[in-house]
Amino acid sequence: MTLRLMPLVGALAILAALASCGSSSGPAAPPGDDGGAAICGCTGANAEDLTTQTSVTVNFGGASGLNYVPKCILVAPGTQVSFEGDFATHPLSPTEGSGNPITHTASGTTAAFIFSAPGAYGYRCDVHFASGMCGAVYVQ
Repeated sequence: MTLRLMPLVGALAILAALASCGSSSGPAAPPGDDGGAAICGCTGANAEDLTTQTSVTVNFGGASGLNYVPKCILVAPGTQVSFEGDFATHPLSPTEGSGNPITHTASGTTAAFIFSAPGAYGYRCDVHFASGMCGAVYVQ
């Protein structure tokens, strides 16, 4: 009896796997696109619009405390975003975003990254992430 059920169980498993695949409607998301989900409380809608600037500075630590200022930004493709603060105290790491140009930085006081591809790119302080020290760059 057990051997007779094996093909049926196998067929049901295949059908269940195919049903969970689903299909995508619309074009593929651009690199780094978060699909509309918030990154560290940031969305493209609440990001500070800096699309007219070719270079943007995000400050952290010191007078900014455990914050990135500005935290959520919207920039144009090709914009250079510089992070300024003490990376030894507040090491920077990328989070969300396929192709995120931010690289882990744990020393120095300035790091600059060029955001070429449209999408959403998260970043955080490795030490103070639990305190909310994170943000996002949206490229449109």
